[in-house]
Amino acid sequence: MEISVIIPVYNADAFVGRAVESARNQPEVTEVVLVEDGSPDQSYEVCRDLAQKYPEVELHTHPNRENRGPGATRNRAIRMSSNDYVAFLDADDFYLSERFAQTAAVFDQYPDADGVYEAVGTRFENQEVKEGWVRGDGLTTITERIDPSNLFYKQQVVGGVGYPHLNGITLRKKVFEEGGYFNEDLHLGQDIELFIRLSICCKLYPGKIESPVAMRRVHKNNRISKKKNGKKKFSKKMKMIYSPMKWAKKSGYDREAHELKKKALEICRQVIIYKKPDPRWFMSPILQHVILIFKVPEMVTEVKFYKSVIKSLDRGRIL
Repeated sequence: MEISVIIPVYNADAFVGRAVESARNQPEVTEVVLVEDGSPDQSYEVCRDLAQKYPEVELHTHPNRENRGPGATRNRAIRMSSNDYVAFLDADDFYLSERFAQTAAVFDQYPDADGVYEAVGTRFENQEVKEGWVRGDGLTTITERIDPSNLFYKQQVVGGVGYPHLNGITLRKKVFEEGGYFNEDLHLGQDIELFIRLSICCKLYPGKIESPVAMRRVHKNNRISKKKNGKKKFSKKMKMIYSPMKWAKKSGYDREAHELKKKALEICRQVIIYKKPDPRWFMSPILQHVILIFKVPEMVTEVKFYKSVIKSLDRGRIL
């Protein structure tokens, strides 16, 4: 099994060296693809030195070394990779030893496997960022062994089983032909949005989910660590649902599109845009339902939309 590791790089000059070394140390990795995304720090120079030092490390950029965002950067790296399997690693994170030992075993055991998802741990760079982290110290990745045919429903509809993280995902490169590439319009949550699509159309098996195969660093410059206002938080949540919902409908997965519409309405009933003690907190669900109509106009003709509005009222979130 030969794997290409995809590493998008932006403002990671202090970390990318460790990421590359952790990938190179895995016997299954024969190619490390770096795409430097127009960083203002010294990331390009660090990546250039790594590519000159190690023959298995390739460095690419966008035309004119532009900044295109993480989705476009990962997509370029995937297209530039040469192996049949691709894995992912954020530039400020790192793999643990024997990262792909169980991954390879799963692909051997299940010839129909399109991908394998595994556990990712968390490393806090200092106490300050740890105190601001709301997800706890334990694993936040998927914690149950779920049959691939039930993964979408168990993870998206039922919930409570954790979330995927790209550092723990290995895919056959051909899956992007069926499920599409990363959504380049999303600045956050591209991994979850892609995972939703792939869980619908591909067979994704669990690998090592009880303990981590990789570690993500949490530091003050993480995009995910930065606090977002209510409107941005709601927008992020909805974009991660809009995109696969539209894809599912277009691709003929009507049942899954229906479930994602229900998921969107569930999010709309939450108090997100305005929270207590803001006096406008009670307006959040109605405002969120209105935003949904602008994004998905056909919802205005569906009974479940109005039932969702009424349910918000009945729960006392408005009155």
